[in-house]
Amino acid sequence: MVLHIDNSSALVSHNRVTSNRGGGYASGIFIYNSDSAVVSHNYIRNNICVKAAGISCVHSSILLSNNVITNHTALNNTGLNWDNAGGLHLSTSSPTLRNNTIANNFARKGGGMHLTNDSNPPITNTIIYGNSSTSSTSDNQLFINYELSGPNLSYSNVEGGVIGFDMNGHFNSGITQNNLDTLSYFVNPTLGAGNNSAVPFVGWLLSINSSCINAGYPTGTFPTTDIAGNARVMNDRIDLGAFEIQRSLGLKDATSKNQINLFPNPASNQVTIVTPPDLAQTFQLKIVDLTSGLVLEQNQSNTEITKINVTEFTNGVYIAQFISADKLYSRPFIKQ
Repeated sequence: MVLHIDNSSALVSHNRVTSNRGGGYASGIFIYNSDSAVVSHNYIRNNICVKAAGISCVHSSILLSNNVITNHTALNNTGLNWDNAGGLHLSTSSPTLRNNTIANNFARKGGGMHLTNDSNPPITNTIIYGNSSTSSTSDNQLFINYELSGPNLSYSNVEGGVIGFDMNGHFNSGITQNNLDTLSYFVNPTLGAGNNSAVPFVGWLLSINSSCINAGYPTGTFPTTDIAGNARVMNDRIDLGAFEIQRSLGLKDATSKNQINLFPNPASNQVTIVTPPDLAQTFQLKIVDLTSGLVLEQNQSNTEITKINVTEFTNGVYIAQFISADKLYSRPFIKQ
């Protein structure tokens, strides 16, 4: 276990908790009797444990926000009905989950989440996808061990939908509404569940064709930034998951004169940007590394074709931003 929070109001933020091994609960973060703790903006991945590999909350109704929780493995294969969760384990705990990405975790019971002992977490704007288990296909994403447990789930994307939850012979005591069951479309996710593979955390950025964009709760209190420090709510509604795509939905599709094209993508040496003639004659060009921040900023004349040398850029995911007096257009690209 890398971090044990006990009877504390700790803030755990902007950490990378990776590649740990443990013999009991949570080789990532274990939280006990700590209702006021906050866990936000963390990348928690590739941890291995017997019972609950990623995060385990016991008697702790904390805030979990803007976290990427991926590729954990819970190894309990004894056949006993022990708590067992790949991504998130909750026992007598109802933490508030907002804008988390819980994906490609593996366990015997509850690949994504395992709820037990009166755990009723409110979950909004969260992606639970690609998780796997050994006991059945129905508890890949979420396993409810006792009847009085169940999520209050809304405006989230859950693979298989609510009908895919394993209720262990009981019923879901929570309320579910306005959720998606669709492909999440990440930029560069791992190829399978469990800790056998890993990618930089920016691989879990939403692809520009993801239905999780602009699909979150339409009103309410939102995180002000995403896991990468970018502003939240770029369009009318917040995106699902830990990342907010930095792209204006006002950007027209490929048939429009307002289309901005960037190629090749991925790129190794150079990217070519084609801007439409009706864009402002001068605009500001910014290129932002989602890991380290701003790497390029310059005023640009609209010559319609701009070439940028990316040879010295670190491999990763970038956002090219085009800023004029009244518009902001963005294009993501990968340097490899």
